[in-house]
Amino acid sequence: MNRATARIARALPVDKLQPAYPLWPAANGTFAPSPRRELLQMRKLKYHVNVSVDGFILSQGEGFDAFPHGDESAQYLQSLHAYGIALMGRRTYEASQKTGIDDPYPHLMSYVFSRSSSVRTNPQVELVRDEATDWVRRMKACPGKDLYLCGGADLAASLFKAGLIDEVILKVNPLLKGAGRRLLSGLETEIALVHNSSAAYDDGVVMLTYRVQKNDVGQPIAGGIARVATSMHS
Repeated sequence: MNRATARIARALPVDKLQPAYPLWPAANGTFAPSPRRELLQMRKLKYHVNVSVDGFILSQGEGFDAFPHGDESAQYLQSLHAYGIALMGRRTYEASQKTGIDDPYPHLMSYVFSRSSSVRTNPQVELVRDEATDWVRRMKACPGKDLYLCGGADLAASLFKAGLIDEVILKVNPLLKGAGRRLLSGLETEIALVHNSSAAYDDGVVMLTYRVQKNDVGQPIAGGIARVATSMHS
């Protein structure tokens, strides 16, 4: 998110229909879904990020405005209404702070995953030091809107390995960064994706949406070329 987009996002209304009690697992570490809740459809976790053509989400020292603000911003802002919670790693949050924004998604409950003692967050942004996979698994079992993983190469890799990420949404920007933070860090196996949709914009940006292929027990399927679910359109 760049500075201009962040200002618009701050004006989005808070969804007061979301139940508060299950959305703060850090304050309720003993929460376990009841059998009745397990019958409900689980919330989806979507890895939704800006990326360069060569696969970098940030360059060294960059903030959230590292990518241009273009025609696709309206679609991005609209997509935020589908989320109830924003998750991010420490470096992603610090990139937001570098642009002067310490609560980048004020209409969402926001969590930063880090075990570093040096992280300082806005009072509205909760710092999570627990194991991310167990914490996110509990959160997905709670009723509510989908979860927005907005950055964190290491965090994303660990959640992919645990089979917790359901969709990948990439805003591919028409530039090469050459170095920086990659889309993923430490992912040791291939994960098959199914193409859901694509959209190309006049400024060169391409939006790509994929579903993570999973087996009958919910684990990602490794390797292979996934079947295309829908044809590409502009």
